[in-house]
Amino acid sequence: MRRATFLLAALLLWASLARTARAEAFELRVLTYNTHGLQSFLAGDAPERRFPMISPRLNGYDVALIQEDVSCHDALVAQARHPVVLRGNGLRLPGLPLFQSGLTTLVAAPPDRVEGVVREGYGRCNGWLEGKNDCLARKGWLRVRLRLPDGRALDVYQTHLDAGGGARDQRTRELQLEQLARRIDALSGDGAAIVAGDFNLNGWHRRPREVLQAFARRLGLRDSGARARAPARFAPVDYIFYRSGPGLEIELVEAGEAREFVVDGEPLSDHPALFTRLRLR
Repeated sequence: MRRATFLLAALLLWASLARTARAEAFELRVLTYNTHGLQSFLAGDAPERRFPMISPRLNGYDVALIQEDVSCHDALVAQARHPVVLRGNGLRLPGLPLFQSGLTTLVAAPPDRVEGVVREGYGRCNGWLEGKNDCLARKGWLRVRLRLPDGRALDVYQTHLDAGGGARDQRTRELQLEQLARRIDALSGDGAAIVAGDFNLNGWHRRPREVLQAFARRLGLRDSGARARAPARFAPVDYIFYRSGPGLEIELVEAGEAREFVVDGEPLSDHPALFTRLRLR
């Protein structure tokens, strides 16, 4: 009788712990999106038409990581309801699409849950009037630390690397990625992290794919597999990586293209909007 009582108590305790664990698990919806927010004469289209459609669609995500909103930041955030809006490294000159990072991170969390903001430029680029003119921007990365309700931390990084298809462009990207890896090591250690953005490393090509895979292995990151649904239109250069950390397990639930950013068959940017749903426990 005593043994049966003990077993019943153990089963009840296990069930209680299981319910507690399930209750503490929650999902995080993450978006990465290069919005092609240059002035119209550089963008080659009408950003003033696109961005009012992009802005409210950001509200479906807990964390929205935006690249290249350099001339359209105000329109980007106009209808977004995220309490926390952070802009990236570099100068921000109103009305000028030059020397800006174009990075914006939006977080749907109380401001006191967001800390550890770090902004850093890469300090190297290739091309003033060639190689996609990357030196006219201040490319770099932006880190925010989300403090979860139980006090655990999740670091979220976003970045935008050099563009261009030449050998010097490729070498510049590799050096930028090396800098980013060192800083993630220094700032986050082995902690849980999300790393996303426009890497400009085309996964269809062997060398860029190997560089990206080596970066992920070094940091213990997993590729979420978020890709455009119509790959013929978008070469894979945007990625969402993640990793678990001590005391915080991250499980992939879903990843892919956020199709709400395609209106009447036309995407709202020259990059796909990519998303992932992650379960944290």
